[in-house]
Amino acid sequence: MLNSCRRQPSAEIKFQVNLENAPFDSLFIYYYGDSSRVTFSGKEIKKHVWIFSLPEKLLESSVFLRLTNQFYDQQNDRADIIRFYGESKGNRNYFDHDGFILEDKIIHHNLHAKYNNKELLNDKFVVDFDANNKLNVITNHVLSFNFEVLNKDDDIYVMSQLPFFSQFTDPNDSTETYDDFMNEYIMLSKKYPDSKYLMYSLSDNILS
Repeated sequence: MLNSCRRQPSAEIKFQVNLENAPFDSLFIYYYGDSSRVTFSGKEIKKHVWIFSLPEKLLESSVFLRLTNQFYDQQNDRADIIRFYGESKGNRNYFDHDGFILEDKIIHHNLHAKYNNKELLNDKFVVDFDANNKLNVITNHVLSFNFEVLNKDDDIYVMSQLPFFSQFTDPNDSTETYDDFMNEYIMLSKKYPDSKYLMYSLSDNILS
């Protein structure tokens, strides 16, 4: 009777993030709910390698998770972001606008990327909690730490190939036609038929 009434601990998964040559010592995973920021702090197990304990239910959700080394600095009106990128058709593709979706292959292979550079983005707005603890667009001063994706057999890499999948837009090429986009989408879907990112992105844009 006591055992059946006892609250069961929530299942957790271990998620390792390897950011080679990262110029910082702290790392957080977070996402925004309706009224709060859900934050997970990484434990640095060796230089540039962090381990996270995350709820297993995140594998079943389509929540986009984000990485940061520092949250919004109200005093300096600046936010830090970690941007991942891959290259296709000679262009560098960033996918910082959403974050990444946790899925089984990422858990198995972990997240592995290499630091390239940092840059101050003065024309980029981010959403965070302001001084009144309200979720709002708060700043356009963003310090971006850019990392190249190294693990090429999971959804992190798929996102880096077409970060605007199913949106029929490409910031690097304004000349692409509808047929061009369709051919790209079909080819990528055939190459990665089990991609959680592709399925979520397609269903999300069909409904929007």
